[in-house]
Amino acid sequence: MSSTEQGMSGHKSNVGAMGGSISPQYNQFMNIVFTVSGSTTGPQVTINLASKNAGFPIAFTTGNADDLSNGLMVSMNTPGALPISQVNVLPQSLVFQTASSGGGNQWSFQLQCFLAGESGLQNFTLAANTDPSVTISASLNGGASTPVTKTPALFQWKPLQS
Repeated sequence: MSSTEQGMSGHKSNVGAMGGSISPQYNQFMNIVFTVSGSTTGPQVTINLASKNAGFPIAFTTGNADDLSNGLMVSMNTPGALPISQVNVLPQSLVFQTASSGGGNQWSFQLQCFLAGESGLQNFTLAANTDPSVTISASLNGGASTPVTKTPALFQWKPLQS
């Protein structure tokens, strides 16, 4: 593992139960790409996900284990080393610990993963908890980027067609 991949590990797996004894029947997926940029080293970045439809959960995932989805991908937008030391993908949140990029004060990276939901899900929210020096945007299924801030942003569930 190179120094640009510190804390980066994982494998594809099905989304599991979220605090209950019955696993949700995740049968739909959306591709999501986050662009995260900042000017200081060290802030933790947390992106929270929530369903707006009772009884229809949603979760971050590395993709559908039954197909050839890409899983989790991270790429740099600026010169230097990958400016994160750790990434945690949890069902309701993504957590990044930022680190020095070695390329100066400005840094930017993209993280691509998937959202998993059930038939019947209509809307969900994304909200960020981070240092004011960090900006985040999200692009769903290759669409236009939308800022993700502390105020929950409402998105429409439009799953990938299989």
